[in-house]
Amino acid sequence: MKAVVAVAAGLALVAPSALMALLCAFMAPAVLFGQNDPCPGTDQANTSTASLGGLAVMSFNIKYSSWDPAADGLGAHSAELAWTARSQTVLALISSMAPDVVGFQEVNADQHKLLQAAMDDYAWVGTDTVTPIAYNADRFDKLDSGWTKILDEHDPHSTHNRWVRWAKLRDTADNSVFVAANIHNENGRDNDSARKAALEVALDALDAANPKNLPIVLTGDFNADTGADSAKLLYDGGWEPAHETAPISIVPWDGLSTYNGWGDQLDGSFRLGALRKGMTMDMVWTGHGAAAMAWQIVIP
Repeated sequence: MKAVVAVAAGLALVAPSALMALLCAFMAPAVLFGQNDPCPGTDQANTSTASLGGLAVMSFNIKYSSWDPAADGLGAHSAELAWTARSQTVLALISSMAPDVVGFQEVNADQHKLLQAAMDDYAWVGTDTVTPIAYNADRFDKLDSGWTKILDEHDPHSTHNRWVRWAKLRDTADNSVFVAANIHNENGRDNDSARKAALEVALDALDAANPKNLPIVLTGDFNADTGADSAKLLYDGGWEPAHETAPISIVPWDGLSTYNGWGDQLDGSFRLGALRKGMTMDMVWTGHGAAAMAWQIVIP
């Protein structure tokens, strides 16, 4: 069994004067570590992964640079919510967490350019899509990679073209091989039938890409929690959600989820970028012998 430690990174909850720190992601990133010991520094929300020596995988929805806050009733805060303001916090979070693999969602071409320039120790898979994977080029060799389109923007109940992206990576330290996969499923409260159809295609594609059943981690913005019908496909396929199975769970507030409310009450006060309580839709799932050791929501 390949042991892993899963950690979800959250959003900073600070005063509006420091609003940029709130906005490291639209959805809270999730991070996965591979080692047999509990993660160090578990009393700290802003845990660094640099000293773990295991596998660290981050799932990070950074929110499109083309997003118009005014369309969501936040025009008064457009300057703070703009990508130009959020980008430095995104980069700082990635630098502090030092993940080995990052599965991104909602990445426009200009964001690709900035991320690639700043993350110069990483190689990339899928920079032609909004769901690329970046991996530590000093540590891993890419053996293979691919993608499958799981929804078309013209499909019923679909609003975007969506893909599952994967990379088969070899750790040069011990020659172990695993598969990192990344997904951004359909949004919309009433669109779980579309999410289920997309996941069926995605899981079939990952089975075909991984005939030897190598350990696999699936990161992504699933736009549904584990109670949805679409999630049943993952359970039935033997996948495990790290935030449910990990023996260690580190969450700053009871009930905190990985979804950003963009203006919510939390801890007794209004926070423009507060994380909502209740729904964890950004997740790390493990399969084929990978097992989560810990789950954490990190406040940068």
